[in-house]
Amino acid sequence: MDFIAQVFEQVRDMATNALTVGGSPHVYLNDTGGPVTVIVSGGTVLDISVKRGNGPWMLAGLLAGQYMLAAGDSIQVGFLIKPTITVVPQ
Repeated sequence: MDFIAQVFEQVRDMATNALTVGGSPHVYLNDTGGPVTVIVSGGTVLDISVKRGNGPWMLAGLLAGQYMLAAGDSIQVGFLIKPTITVVPQ
C-alpha cells in the first residue's frame, strides 16, 4: 500500500465523537489526555471561546470551523440553534 493510501486509511479509522449538545453555552473539556480537533458546524452559533487549562476564556472570533485543543483545554459554544460538535483525536 502506498503512503497516500495509508494516510487515508488511518484518517478513516480515527474514532470521532459527535457530542450531545445541551443548553447554551455548551462547554467541552478535553479530558482525553491528548490533543483533539473540535469541529463546530451548522446551527446558529453566537460565539465560540477557548480556554487553556484554568486560564481565561478567549473569544475565537469565528462561528464555525476546526479548533485544536491540547489536553486540559476547553471550548465554549454559545448558540440559538444547536450546532453539530464533533471531536476528532489527533
